[in-house]
Amino acid sequence: MQGDCNQLLKTINSFSWYSNYWRGVIFLDPYAMNLNWDSLSSIANTKAFDVWYLFPLSAVNRVLPRHGNIPEAHRLKLHQVLGTTMWEQEIYKESPQLTLFGEVDLERASIDQIKGYILKRLKTIFPGVSVNPLTLRNPKTIHRYFYCALL
Repeated sequence: MQGDCNQLLKTINSFSWYSNYWRGVIFLDPYAMNLNWDSLSSIANTKAFDVWYLFPLSAVNRVLPRHGNIPEAHRLKLHQVLGTTMWEQEIYKESPQLTLFGEVDLERASIDQIKGYILKRLKTIFPGVSVNPLTLRNPKTIHRYFYCALL
């Protein structure tokens, strides 16, 4: 099937996969951050599919500035990808060090903490999530993706 996976996956619940004893495997390799949380929820609601998800960790990391001040377009995209508006409270914490002008600054979580938060979010809709998913890096050892099994 060709088309936007977010549109196609909306129809996945139109068949009673689980009650008809059908099982399947879905491989998700989205382009950048184009897979919406609602699409993952649709898959999880079937209770019939195991999912292998290549999560675009570097794309998420790239739109998260180190000290807050997130552009609104990036904030909205992260809401879609992570399925909540609460991610900011988890990813950004007040810095213990004041700025030069005595203002409180925000610090972004480490890449491993961001990965942990994403896994915690996935556990809210899938009963089984890889405990230690494979992290794929580029030659400069920058986290690019993590490959995660969702059951």
